[in-house]
Amino acid sequence: MKVFVQREVVRSGEVSTATAVLEGKQLRLTKGEAERLLEREFGLKQGGHSLCFPSLEEVPDNLPLVKFVSNRCTLMLQPRTSTAVCSSSSVATRCRENNCSSSSASVPTRGTAEESGEEVEMNVADMHLEESDVEDMLSEVEEMGRQGRNGDAIRLLYSIAATQWNVRVVEVLCGLLTLAGRFQDICDLLEGKKGLPKTLLTKQIRALLRTDKVDEASTLMADTQTDDADMMALAGEIQLERGDIETSRQSAIAAIQRSGRHCDAEIVLARAMLKEGKASEACDLLLRTVVANNDRKDAKRCLAEAVSSAGTLDPLLSALREARENAPAVAYLATVLKDHGAVMWSSQMYEIAVGAAPARPIYALNLIHTVEIEDNGKRTLTAIETVLRSHFNSASVGGCTVRSILEVLYRRGDQGLTSTCEEGFPMSIWVPGHGAHVVHCSKEKAAAEKKKDAAMRSRLSALNEPLRYNEDELDLLAILFTVVKVVFLEGDLFSLFSLVELIEPARRGLPLHTTTIKNEHAYYCCIAQLLESLPPRNLSLKGKTLMYFVGDSHCLAPAWRSIKVGEQPCLCFPRLATGVKIFHMSEHVRFYPKVNLENVIKNCPNGANLIVMFGEIDCREGLLRAVQVGKYSDVSEVRYAIF
Repeated sequence: MKVFVQREVVRSGEVSTATAVLEGKQLRLTKGEAERLLEREFGLKQGGHSLCFPSLEEVPDNLPLVKFVSNRCTLMLQPRTSTAVCSSSSVATRCRENNCSSSSASVPTRGTAEESGEEVEMNVADMHLEESDVEDMLSEVEEMGRQGRNGDAIRLLYSIAATQWNVRVVEVLCGLLTLAGRFQDICDLLEGKKGLPKTLLTKQIRALLRTDKVDEASTLMADTQTDDADMMALAGEIQLERGDIETSRQSAIAAIQRSGRHCDAEIVLARAMLKEGKASEACDLLLRTVVANNDRKDAKRCLAEAVSSAGTLDPLLSALREARENAPAVAYLATVLKDHGAVMWSSQMYEIAVGAAPARPIYALNLIHTVEIEDNGKRTLTAIETVLRSHFNSASVGGCTVRSILEVLYRRGDQGLTSTCEEGFPMSIWVPGHGAHVVHCSKEKAAAEKKKDAAMRSRLSALNEPLRYNEDELDLLAILFTVVKVVFLEGDLFSLFSLVELIEPARRGLPLHTTTIKNEHAYYCCIAQLLESLPPRNLSLKGKTLMYFVGDSHCLAPAWRSIKVGEQPCLCFPRLATGVKIFHMSEHVRFYPKVNLENVIKNCPNGANLIVMFGEIDCREGLLRAVQVGKYSDVSEVRYAIF
């Protein structure tokens, strides 16, 4: 198949976007895709303007071209021989059959006839789409949204917008760009456009505000009627950014009075209250706003800021009133606070949820994970012991009793890092498909190794058993998995073997990777496999420098092993920040993994040696996911943004 790229892009060498035609389909290429076409993949800058593929299936994976069928004209492309050929007369005929105007297709030729192998180009930028075509495209966009493919939807809408200006298309496009946080793209798209309808004008002003163009937003607002609630709310936001708090309050109140409820105006009013030191009133207002607008991250972020500004949960608890005894409601707000960086207040809210529903381990599990974010291993273990002893002392899951786990924790006392490897120290052997086997003598070791050899030779895993746990049992098991993780991070390897020996039968052979506790299970399995090569005989701290490995789960692999830095022996000390990405380091981000990393680094001793290791999650799924949901136009852009 042949792809034609617009000549103007090739001639100028300045790539912003490009359009192509492939097998009768119009394609919108992102900046990164166009650059790859022109520079690396096919050398089009050296005078070429077309690309050949034997079939559509052989289009390279790194060219995720977003296609839509054009009913206005068709280009028949044939399999490659020396070149793909097409008759100019046949193209013109098909265009006429589809009611294309003479300007709808440009058909330059290099020869005179089809048999001479001449190439034909279509000027797709001049095509006109009927309203029915637009309806079809918008239906396709809606389906993409349901599939979580907003990135594809945005590229498709850009393709239509490049063909012709259509208000409905641009409205949908701006809505998706807003969801993706791409406010600069909205500014670029609408810049210089006159006579915009109110729906687009509000999006333009809001985008200017989100990109710190307050003066431009103010100028645009000055030429606009502000007698409806949306415009009043925007006016209030502009006034707030300019420091006119009282006028901002009045504008927000007027918008609320005009419409009854108005999320944007309520956020503006709450922000004005915070600037006036009225955190209690702001919390009361924002609580109602968040409950009524669960999809508004800006409202949730403002609530977290209000609680942090108040320095106490009292205003929020006062606003909750009798709902503070409703564990799901309290846990929901705890999650809101955690997701927007108010981790300390989140853990206190989870404590209230645990008290309101002590028999539900889900709230205890969330409390434990939130305490982990504050990065205090001993405090996390204390929280775990307190929760298990107070609420689940008689519980068990899969034959593993909570009481037996508590006995191990009691025995460990405050020994922390295991400093010696005495005779009789247990070992763990990981058998593929059969999990961890803790052994205490040479006979048990030989049997386990024989089983492992057989498993490795057969390359077969044990069949998964049907999942036999309910939600509460799964959450309790997740707490036990977390005990293993925290004890490992504390370096108490001796206790760790005992814990694995108790917990392993409760999870072996079960498809826990398909459940809500898959992350806790993954950490457990990682540590259980690492135990096979631990403890090293030189675990003693004597004469060694600690080398802190700070990062995501990859910092577990080198944990408690000795390395040499120059001639200095060092012991690798893991400092885990679960799920942290390079993306989280952006200045505007307050997502809890960033708070976790900040706390991890803060709690390392002054003058400590640190190796920071994260970014694998970005490369494995973060970059591609960011493009898929439309936060960035292509991988090149997101890579540039975070690296």
